[in-house]
Amino acid sequence: MVCVMSLKCRQTGEILCSADQQLLLQDWLRSVCGDQKAEITSVEKLSGGAIQQNWLIELVRAQPEPHPLSLVLRCDAPSQLGVSHHKSDEAHLLKLLFENGVSVPEIMGWHGQSDIIGKPFFVMRHVGGEAQARKWVRHPEKNIFGEKLVFQLGREMAKLHQITPKDTEFAFMPAPLISPEQQALDEVRSILDRVDEVHPVLEFAFHWLQNRCDEWHDGSPLSLCHRDFRIGNFLIENYQLAAVLDWEFSRFSVAAEDIGWLCARCWRFGADRLVVGGLADYPAFEAGYMEIAENPISHQSIRYWQIYAELRWAAIALEQAWRCHTGGEISLELALSAPLAAEMEYNLLALIARDDTKNPTSLR
Repeated sequence: MVCVMSLKCRQTGEILCSADQQLLLQDWLRSVCGDQKAEITSVEKLSGGAIQQNWLIELVRAQPEPHPLSLVLRCDAPSQLGVSHHKSDEAHLLKLLFENGVSVPEIMGWHGQSDIIGKPFFVMRHVGGEAQARKWVRHPEKNIFGEKLVFQLGREMAKLHQITPKDTEFAFMPAPLISPEQQALDEVRSILDRVDEVHPVLEFAFHWLQNRCDEWHDGSPLSLCHRDFRIGNFLIENYQLAAVLDWEFSRFSVAAEDIGWLCARCWRFGADRLVVGGLADYPAFEAGYMEIAENPISHQSIRYWQIYAELRWAAIALEQAWRCHTGGEISLELALSAPLAAEMEYNLLALIARDDTKNPTSLR
């Protein structure tokens, strides 16, 4: 049994909540798991989480006999982005996705108020696996499991893209009133205006995309998109996909947005020749995707969304650093985000300079 004190991460010493809040959280967890004698035994802050925090909570349930239960509590970090879903909405979405067969953790419950730990949160069952991108990109056996894993990712994404605005269960996520391309550009514009710094390459890329919206927009049907589907945001166990994480940016868009984000160079972590997250080439992903999807996604659409992905990630990196510099949260991780924009600027110029943007025969 944990003593009545602030709940701290065993490794970092960071505090999840105060002693009084711990008692409230423990009572809430008891009601969720149906055991009024369950006790919190430890907490550990999981890696990652500049925008969101994930805490592993170990419980011991007393009924019918003592046994452990591992849960993950997810809440906002101090520097969360304005486009992130409220925790209740994200939990509701995960519950529906789980019921629709998408590989996500099972939601145990959510609390949309700040009266327990000081902010809204939800709790899900812990899923085993490893999400660290660089570990998998540099894995010595990647040539053995890479294509199979990417095939799985294709199937999983296609499964998600079968959900459309016509699915009434997802009515709490309205379809955009403007084109997904314009909505995406408006999102980046608002971030760049908020940061209010001079970044000529990003302005050039923004206007390059804005001036080509007619080419970029191909009238594809809307589907539910993760919008951060990349290596580092899915758990891998035994070289297979275990669960897709971090759904706070999801909304209805076009399938090519998810694919372009996954295939952006910024998410290859040095394995630049392997288009899909530094794991394997695109044909393996496309084969998995087409096992479920009815129509292939044009390479031209994906290329435009690859360019947008570099622009969006650069804008987010600048905003994270801006939040640190303006006192929103003093964090080395956030402060070091700003230099990442230079890498994205290089990638943007390289992609825009390619002579096959309008008619790419392959994705690179």
